[in-house]
Amino acid sequence: MSLPSAVLFDLYETLITEYEPGWKPPALSDAQRLQLDEQQINTDWRAL
Repeated sequence: MSLPSAVLFDLYETLITEYEPGWKPPALSDAQRLQLDEQQINTDWRAL
């Protein structure tokens, strides 16, 4: 892990998880993460 990555990770841990330890990021599908249509990604993924 590079120094900038380590610093960002530490900031995230300190500012986010320590601020509200019970918070968990929302569970997103691959399509939602990529901001694509769910039906379209399922169709295209099967075609591969």
